[in-house]
Order: sequence, then structure tokens, then C-alpha cells
Amino acid sequence: MKLSEMHGAAREQGLAYVKERWQQLSDSGLQREAEALKYLMLVNGAPALPVLGLVGGRAAAGTPLIRGAFVMLICFVLGVVLVGVLIAIRGYRIMWLFSKWRADVNSLYQDRLEWEQLVEQDSSRSTYLLAAHVMGWGAFLCFVVGALIGLVSWLTQP
Repeated sequence: MKLSEMHGAAREQGLAYVKERWQQLSDSGLQREAEALKYLMLVNGAPALPVLGLVGGRAAAGTPLIRGAFVMLICFVLGVVLVGVLIAIRGYRIMWLFSKWRADVNSLYQDRLEWEQLVEQDSSRSTYLLAAHVMGWGAFLCFVVGALIGLVSWLTQP
């Protein structure tokens, strides 16, 4: 049904849905970015700093590095990179969803798109995104591997 054919409560409900979904997409983009940035700094950035300090301190003192120090550092830095890619993927995904929604709403307002099509197209775009999961789990795996290497090195250090 086209928007011009909708009347009364049905039209008001449709317009309220459009406004609510618009706000949801907008807020979602801002929330995702804030959450991802916090995660980026905590999970991989924070452990990278002590490892860098350890490498630098031992190098300056002329003492040998603990086993796996560079591998730990690589894991944590790679985790930071993966989370950065994840932030970009999610950010672009939200922008893409929002731009498609905006175009569909404009088509709805101009009676070029029916209500059912608007809802169906929006729903079909909200699909599983493998790349985001790979980046997120990859970053977490980098943290776990780096932490385990550090733990084993510390426990087996003479």
C-alpha cells in the first residue's frame, strides 16, 4: 500500500515507524562506534604498552628479553588493527543501511514504493556480516594468544 493510500491510524503508525527506525539507525551508528573504540583501547592497546615498556627497558639495560615478547607485541598490535578494521566495517555498514533507508523513505513519500516493500527491503538488508565476526573474534584471539604467551613466558622464566 502506498503512503498516499494510507489513512488515519494506519498512516500515523507507518509514519511513527519510519521516524523510529530512522532514529534507531542513527543511534546505532553512534553507539557502535563508541563501544568499538572502548574495546579497541582496552583489549589490545593496554597490554601492548607494558610489552613495549618491557622490551625497551630490557634492551636499554642490556638484559635478554623474555621469550615471546615480540610475538606478544605482534599479537596485541594485530588485535588493534583488527578492531580498527571492525570499526570501519561496522561504521560503513550502518552508513550504508541508513542511506538505503533514507532513499527508501523518500521513495515511500513520493509513492514510488509501497509500505510492504519498505519494510521488506529494510529487513532483507539486516543480514549476517561474516567479516565483522571474523575481525571481532580475530582481535579477541590475538589478545588471548598474546596473554597466554606472556603467562607461559612468565611462569617458565628462570
